[in-house]
Amino acid sequence: MKKLLIALMTTTAAISLAATAEAADKLKACWVYTGPIGDFGYSYQHDQGRLEVEKALGDKVETAYLENVSEGPAADRAFERLAREKCK
Repeated sequence: MKKLLIALMTTTAAISLAATAEAADKLKACWVYTGPIGDFGYSYQHDQGRLEVEKALGDKVETAYLENVSEGPAADRAFERLAREKCK
C-alpha cells in the first residue's frame, strides 16, 4: 500500500510539473497574408489584429507573419515552414 501511495504521489507531482512547464511556454501564433501589409487593405487590417494580439497578451505570445504568399503550392510551403517553426 505504501509503494502504491508513493507511486501515485510521484505521478501526480510529475503531471503537475509538466502542466506548469507547458503553461509557462510562450504561444507562437503566425499569420499568412496574400498581399503586402503596407497596402492598407485586407492584409493591413489583419496585421493590425496581429499587433492587437501582441498588445493584449504581451509576453504570453510571440507572433510572426509572412506576406505576399500566393495561393496554391506557395501557400502549402509557407504553412509547412511555419509549422516547422512551431507556429500554432
